[in-house]
Amino acid sequence: MDKFLSLKIKTKLTFGIGLLFTMIVLLGGLAVRNITDMSSDTQNILADNYNSLLYSRRMLDALERIKNDPQAHAEFEKNLDLQQKNITEIDENVATAHLVAQYEAMYQNLNDTTIQRVRMALNDIMSLNMSTIYRKSKVAEHTADQALLWICIIAVACILIAFAFLIRLPRSITSPIRKLTDGILEIANHNYEKRLDLGDNQEFAEVTSSFNRMAERLTEYRKSTLADIIQAKKYIEAIVNSITEPIIGLDRDRSILFANDEALTILNLKRENVMGKSAAELALKNDLLRRLVRELIQPDEKKEPLKIYADDKESYFQAKYIPIHVTNGDGGETEYVGDVILLKNITEFKELDSAKTTFISTISHELK
Repeated sequence: MDKFLSLKIKTKLTFGIGLLFTMIVLLGGLAVRNITDMSSDTQNILADNYNSLLYSRRMLDALERIKNDPQAHAEFEKNLDLQQKNITEIDENVATAHLVAQYEAMYQNLNDTTIQRVRMALNDIMSLNMSTIYRKSKVAEHTADQALLWICIIAVACILIAFAFLIRLPRSITSPIRKLTDGILEIANHNYEKRLDLGDNQEFAEVTSSFNRMAERLTEYRKSTLADIIQAKKYIEAIVNSITEPIIGLDRDRSILFANDEALTILNLKRENVMGKSAAELALKNDLLRRLVRELIQPDEKKEPLKIYADDKESYFQAKYIPIHVTNGDGGETEYVGDVILLKNITEFKELDSAKTTFISTISHELK
């Protein structure tokens, strides 16, 4: 069966249908043969023994009328001649010869005794044929039983073989197709490590080879693409960290995508506790981040500078919120993807403004 499963689909179907056709022909031939045998046995009974009984019955009828009917002798002799030509059983010739002898004796001396002897001879022939009919009936019955037995055996064998093919043949055809479908679904789900192994199925060998080759190429492409993406990500992170101003990137769900070292310093947070986390959740424990998120959601027209104490000194920052939109490749429409919060350090300008104010105040006081 395993060797059969490795055959081509066309060969499997041809072999399976051919085997079923052979079993049907075998079953039909066996049934026809046994029916023919039973018909032959029945025909033998009718052709041979039934005729002997018919002739004997007619001779008995003629014997009953032989004293009074002149035609009875002719009728008796006619059926006797037919019986002599219809000797088919063992000892039937002896019984027929005995009947002829008794009839000749009766013909020479017609009386009740000779008639009784002829009647007994006819009874012997009839008994012989009746016993033969019984024996042939038993033979026919045995033939019918044998026919039924063989038909049942062949039918059970056909059913078992057909059931085996019904279970194994569709599975052997659909199993490679199902595996191929599962493999395609895995590839569609970006599982490029999936490989097909359809065993010794030669018909799907080329498909298996092509599928595995495609998966290998996709794996290599993903690795190269992933390496490019990682490289680009590192490049962007390096650029962000090289910016001296604090900068924070948020996605559309207000989760933190990136933050440079300056931003982490003024927020007093660690990078591993920030990346990918929700800014709203982090803002619950961080006043500065809470103010930045609030102004992002509800912009303040006054835009007061932020006074932040960091690096053992007070610093002033002006927050700038930049929404990020990307252009779709299909219709050219823009799509909102997040925001960038840029904190510009204006401490120097604030100090210059304070110095200017102090200088003007001093000059005014001296002039007075």
